Amino acid sequence: MNNTVFLRVNGRDWGGWTSVRISAGIDRIARDFNVSITRQWPGGEDVPPVKNGDAVEVLIGDDLVITGWVEALPLRYDAQTIMTGIVGRSKTADLIDCSASPAQHNGKNLFLIASALARPFGVNVVDAGAPAAAVIEAQPEHGETVVDCLNRLLGQAQALAYDDEWGRLVLGRPGSMKAATALVLGENILSCDTERSVR
Repeated sequence: MNNTVFLRVNGRDWGGWTSVRISAGIDRIARDFNVSITRQWPGGEDVPPVKNGDAVEVLIGDDLVITGWVEALPLRYDAQTIMTGIVGRSKTADLIDCSASPAQHNGKNLFLIASALARPFGVNVVDAGAPAAAVIEAQPEHGETVVDCLNRLLGQAQALAYDDEWGRLVLGRPGSMKAATALVLGENILSCDTERSVR
């Protein structure tokens, strides 16, 4: 199994990262990543010619996991080493950061409304079992982000929204089936972090 992480930016693959973090989930609209590489002064290869706003694909081996944009290029250094990184999110991040068009959407179902809200940002929407019934009220409030408007609609329709590896917004509903594989400590759980708190 090839678990090597590559970033494809401007038609070129970049790898050799010393630190990698990739996050995704059914409770998030946008996947994100953060990779970095540390080198000794003064040698080492050049820093990848990547700039903020570049289109990026993140691959684990041959598997595409994120299609999105470069959002930050952190740089840290001390007397011995230099650390450069690339940070980014899925194309659907625009739905989190940007305001929705104030158009009114009456008599439409969740898929049609989400498609209309995502269209100005070039984000495609996939219907993976979203409820087909019309949503009663769907008009973004002034200055409301697309994701805030979607979250209201998702609650009304009892649906989920998340992104896929191509940077599309996926609409579905909670499943009623159990996972085929159980999570078992010491067998298939690589790590776990928990906290007991009175807060």
